[in-house]
Amino acid sequence: MKKKKEPLSADGSRSLASPLDSVFALATQLDGPRTDYGRRLSDFNVVGELGRGSFGTVFKVEARRFHNQVFVLKCIPINHMDQRQQRDALREVLILRKLSHPNIIRYYTSFLEDGCIYILMEYAAGGDLYSVIDSAITISVAPEGPEGEDEVFRGG
Repeated sequence: MKKKKEPLSADGSRSLASPLDSVFALATQLDGPRTDYGRRLSDFNVVGELGRGSFGTVFKVEARRFHNQVFVLKCIPINHMDQRQQRDALREVLILRKLSHPNIIRYYTSFLEDGCIYILMEYAAGGDLYSVIDSAITISVAPEGPEGEDEVFRGG
């Protein structure tokens, strides 16, 4: 019978008591290119909620220390997640940290507070890509009635 591997701690050892402990150990070490915007929820004024997903909530926030510069703060509650979901949440942060491209929303930092992973990112005033594409699509409707349908099938 195969022995089940214990989760790795932040330093690579296998000495932590539970999978949640390993998530907390890794998450507390997460920081990005800019940690001076804030490392606690109290460093931000929440302006409003931008949206909700299956794993978290996205807020529009202002950084108190930077003349209320606007950002997006994603909150991912991890207390009630199973081990795989916690790992996926951490993986999201680790991937975002590595991305750097002018056409990708910029990641600034992340931190753990009150059982949530918070991810601070660039705010895009125009909204998300789906909303922009959706609002740009126009659907032309054929004229009503049988003659309109014939017109469509004839290519006229």
